[in-house]
Amino acid sequence: MSDLILNSLDEQDLVGQVLCYDIYDKDDPAEVEKVLSHIRPGALYLDNMSREKIRMYTDMANKYTKVPVIIVTDIEFGPGENMTGLPVITNAMSWGACDKPEWIEEAAELTAKISRLHGIHWTLSTLRPIRRYCNPFTKDS
Repeated sequence: MSDLILNSLDEQDLVGQVLCYDIYDKDDPAEVEKVLSHIRPGALYLDNMSREKIRMYTDMANKYTKVPVIIVTDIEFGPGENMTGLPVITNAMSWGACDKPEWIEEAAELTAKISRLHGIHWTLSTLRPIRRYCNPFTKDS
């Protein structure tokens, strides 16, 4: 299946797959559509948009791409960081200070579920630290 998809892409499609076009500071549908039809990006970076607007730009991009576009944003402070009307959560220092890894896990899971429901596929910032959980002020750090 992947060979079939890959073989269906021309050179411009392949180049487009490595592009992540950011819309957040443009947000002019006519201008965005003009660019999307030309570059056929593999991803869109969206910021401060409603669910409806995310869907509109996703559908717009998918009209011009042979592979579904990936929607990207930053959600380090929860889905409300870059999507209107959604919850914002505390910063990473607060999570470290609380010394409750299970709270971080729950917040990360809820953030992922809410973001996915709103059309976000990928975040450029993680909520959960990559290294093991530790509190630098305790003996087990």
